[in-house]
Amino acid sequence: MNEYFKKKKWEIIIFLVGFIILYISSYLLIGGPKTIEGPISIFIAFCLVQFLKYRQFKKDRKKH
Repeated sequence: MNEYFKKKKWEIIIFLVGFIILYISSYLLIGGPKTIEGPISIFIAFCLVQFLKYRQFKKDRKKH
């Protein structure tokens, strides 16, 4: 798992920084997100995609 995180480190960091910036800007511009489910859904979807990518990464590592 550490190998996967080293490979995808920048992708995860960029997502988290962008997510935080957009969340803060939504409070500054419109007083917060319209629903709480929006940001939570985006975060859960990102985690799900990373989980699926990790499973594929594991399968590829076993083949080699």
